[in-house]
Amino acid sequence: MAIGTPIYTPKLPYLFAMALALGTLFLDQKYDYFAPLKDVKIYISAETKNLTSRLFVGSINFFDGFKSSQELASEIDILKENIDLLLIENNLIRQNIDSKNISFDGKLSKIIEFDTHQYFCCSNHRLIVSTDSNYIQGYVINDNGLIGQIYKQIGRYAEVILLSDKRHNIPIMHNQETFFCIGKGMGKPNKIQCEIDNNLVNKNLIGALMQTSGFGGIFDRGIDVGYIVDTELKSDLLVITIELIASPLVTDKVYILTKNDF
Repeated sequence: MAIGTPIYTPKLPYLFAMALALGTLFLDQKYDYFAPLKDVKIYISAETKNLTSRLFVGSINFFDGFKSSQELASEIDILKENIDLLLIENNLIRQNIDSKNISFDGKLSKIIEFDTHQYFCCSNHRLIVSTDSNYIQGYVINDNGLIGQIYKQIGRYAEVILLSDKRHNIPIMHNQETFFCIGKGMGKPNKIQCEIDNNLVNKNLIGALMQTSGFGGIFDRGIDVGYIVDTELKSDLLVITIELIASPLVTDKVYILTKNDF
């Protein structure tokens, strides 16, 4: 005997599940409700990558131990050459940083996790760096300049929020100190915006340099941030779009600095 097709399917469980999912999403976006779970995920992910890297290096070192002394001597010479090259590169980086008005006293660190898909598609622009120090606050630069600040630290890993992140704010100023504003991440690669009273400006700003103002207690004053690439008048406000000087994509080597208080 054939079984008939059900005529009625209860909809309440589906509505309940949908409401629960929407509520969870709202809590996470509005209040960062599940931040502790994200921290655990970040820590486990970073530790797993670090352990895998150590095991891989350890296995290489184990098999390298069987090489002849002549091969080892040759590798030592190559290593010395690489060290010399790194010293030269670090000197060039320091010179480049000095030219961007950054008072250099930072510690070298390395990017160990950066979701570039998230960086290009979405407004959440974060990365993870390794560090041997504890930072309550600090900002991060690479050889091109300023890219972000320390958001939080979990053990030996620090989460960096980039300047372009939708949730990031940075106090900035015109390089001639004619006006000040708060640069807000646009959620787009290498772009931030700020708003000023239109009456404060009486000239074309395209191409003007914007720098950190030093307010807020995180960034030193006078660090080059970016150049104005667009302006738009909205009521009595002038909306300024700034193209950032430094991109987080150019290298995995970064420096962490803290504000110099005088």
